[in-house]
Amino acid sequence: MKQLSGCLYGFCIFFFFILVITSIPGCWIINYQDISSDVKYAHLIGTQYQSLQKLRIQGRTWDTGYRKKIDVYSVVKYPGSSEHDIIFSKQLKPGSIIKINAILQCSNCLFGTLMAVRIDLLSEELENGIPIRMHTMLVEDANGQTMLDPKFFRKY
Repeated sequence: MKQLSGCLYGFCIFFFFILVITSIPGCWIINYQDISSDVKYAHLIGTQYQSLQKLRIQGRTWDTGYRKKIDVYSVVKYPGSSEHDIIFSKQLKPGSIIKINAILQCSNCLFGTLMAVRIDLLSEELENGIPIRMHTMLVEDANGQTMLDPKFFRKY
């Protein structure tokens, strides 16, 4: 019995090691696939929404030296986060206007399905050409219709 539990322990360690090694590349760079044409999301494209609560916009850099060049903006629930790659952060007041441009799905995530909404932030002046994304803001209503979370947004 002791030998079997030792083998099981060894297998668990091996499995954990393989899991870590295979998931590391997917953790560093997230690749997205545009799924806006999917019938579940197509009705959202071009729609404008107004925020109902404080949110935070954060500028992130992918540079390992954390130079002051923003590669992507993220709109997140207030108060936001304090990760090392955030080089810009600003509160967005209730009433901020956004326009949905695309629905994105992670194409290299091993666990779960990371979704993002690519938007224009119409009520703020930001650097041109830098994408703006929101995560964790899509929900389904009682009829299965996908929409932005009504606790945070209403159609404008």
